[in-house]
Amino acid sequence: MRPVCVKGGGGLTACFACAVLVWAGGSLARAAEIAEAPLIIHQIAPDPVDPDRFYAITSNMGVLTSRDGGRQWSHANRGLRSFTHHALIAVLPTQAGQPILLAGGWGGGVSISRDRAATWNEVTGDLANTAVDALAVDPSDASQWFAATSTGVFRSADGGGHWEPFSEGLPPLSEAVGYKSLAVEPRPSGRIWLGTEGGLFRRGLGASRWAADPDLGSARVTTVVHDPRNSRVYVGTIKQGIYVGSGRGWQRVGDPGWFVSRIVVHPRAASRVYAATRGAGVFVSDDAGAVWATLGKGLADADVRSLAVHPAKPSRLAAGTTASGIYYSHDGGASWRAAGRVQRLTMSQMIAMLTPAAPRPDAPPVPAAFAKCNRCHGWTDGRLNAKHTYWRVPPNVRNWGPTVDRMAARAELTGEERMDLTRFLTAYSGAAAP
Repeated sequence: MRPVCVKGGGGLTACFACAVLVWAGGSLARAAEIAEAPLIIHQIAPDPVDPDRFYAITSNMGVLTSRDGGRQWSHANRGLRSFTHHALIAVLPTQAGQPILLAGGWGGGVSISRDRAATWNEVTGDLANTAVDALAVDPSDASQWFAATSTGVFRSADGGGHWEPFSEGLPPLSEAVGYKSLAVEPRPSGRIWLGTEGGLFRRGLGASRWAADPDLGSARVTTVVHDPRNSRVYVGTIKQGIYVGSGRGWQRVGDPGWFVSRIVVHPRAASRVYAATRGAGVFVSDDAGAVWATLGKGLADADVRSLAVHPAKPSRLAAGTTASGIYYSHDGGASWRAAGRVQRLTMSQMIAMLTPAAPRPDAPPVPAAFAKCNRCHGWTDGRLNAKHTYWRVPPNVRNWGPTVDRMAARAELTGEERMDLTRFLTAYSGAAAP
């Protein structure tokens, strides 16, 4: 047996440290499982009402929640069918009610919580691609949802029950485009913004197609934010600065060397804007982006992927990093403290939580060609899985045709195998549905 090392820049030192960790712990298998599970905080969202609550999504441990302003975090995965998430939003419905949380899984589709992350339910419906990168809800109609996936954009007019393609006018999107961002302006404008590493796009209310922004069409966009109070749009990019405008001309602000990961506007002071960066930390501007100041006291990790400012108590901020967990601030970002360490889940624990109940007796037999489907990722159901990885996709009810077609080349599927696997996954997911 040999130690398993995490990929990185540590060389032999990292391997030796990994080996010491493995053998000192007395369990090679458990250490390997944990080593394969980095806790990357992809996104943080504040509760729309409760000033003590924040929510976060991770690379492979699902959803976390804090009930004390970001100091301590716990797992909130009951009902989730995927632990790898790239999108998270928390909104108030247009009519009175509890906040709605939507989480976008990478391969797990869209899940909704109506009880502040205590439980989740899948609302993927017939979404053709369940690798979700970004989500948005129409601020004027909470039943209108938008999802940017690895290969295109989809829209639901009934809260996730049915999805339709919404990519008209967009260039082909590939899984290599890792950053996507959606922003929807309230009506009467209703304009929708889509940021990708292949440019910035917009679509007017009722328009039949997307259009590339004439000025930022080639920008490597990471995040798009619209402030309805002044119609400003903030566009963050990869080492091309931050752009501020209204779609009719842009002003470039900030450091052009920043890799901007998140932009957040202050909920009460319209000219105050925060920016999180990959490698340079967190910044704040009090003049809509013209001048920026560093907010770094106590923030030990400058690789910040996510940032949130609480609308009910704007002095409370939370920042998520790549390797150091979550930091919180209760003084508007002037100082930061590391949140309590999150309990790490092993791969076995996660798979046990995700494994579906036994399918009904009418579930079809697994075809031999399904073994090829494990070349890309694993499956939550052990009867389908033959790959040792924490990234597992549930056989959820959806239109499997586009998924099988998309993966056919990598899995080296023949035409007949594509048809067989599409029929199998469609029948099996229906028989295994919760």
